[in-house]
Amino acid sequence: MSLALSVENNFIEFSGERIPLSIQKRKVRRLRLEYGPRGLTLIMPLNSTCKIDEVLSPHKRWILKRESERMEACRRVISGDIRVRKNPEALREHIKTLTQKAQEALGVKVSRITVRNMKTRWGSMGPKKSMNISSWTACLPDNLIRYIVYHELAHIIQPNHGSEFYKIIGKFFPDLKDIDKELKIYFFAAGMLAERGDL
Repeated sequence: MSLALSVENNFIEFSGERIPLSIQKRKVRRLRLEYGPRGLTLIMPLNSTCKIDEVLSPHKRWILKRESERMEACRRVISGDIRVRKNPEALREHIKTLTQKAQEALGVKVSRITVRNMKTRWGSMGPKKSMNISSWTACLPDNLIRYIVYHELAHIIQPNHGSEFYKIIGKFFPDLKDIDKELKIYFFAAGMLAERGDL
């Protein structure tokens, strides 16, 4: 698969697939690729002399996969397929209810539940069993919010994402690959909705 690159027009092209590209030079030690609602961002050290095509070519499969997810998110946002919960308090109560059921199922207990603005992840579990859930979950269907709650609670039992962790989660969610794919699509969609003030 060949790479045709056009930095001047702020896009790259893989086999006819045009992908928005932003190049940023920052005070960082290493090159980094990020994918967001507006496309691909390449973050480079200030003194970097790397050729863009040489940096991106090894990651072409990853880039094309992320772009496919981004475009599907765009389609869902434009078509109005995504329902956003507009009441933050109702979202918090819904998450609390899901958490109570999940705690019983997993045999664990959190010390605190917080719903807050998190732009890089759906949730996190603190060292003192304090669970944080992103307010962006307001755009998710119930089954995905439920998964995020179980996922974070499972970290009380198994802190890392090793095989034991996924054995625990797999008992409740056998369709993990489908869920992971949907969450990636919804993450792009959430970013798009947030940018236009709908989330």
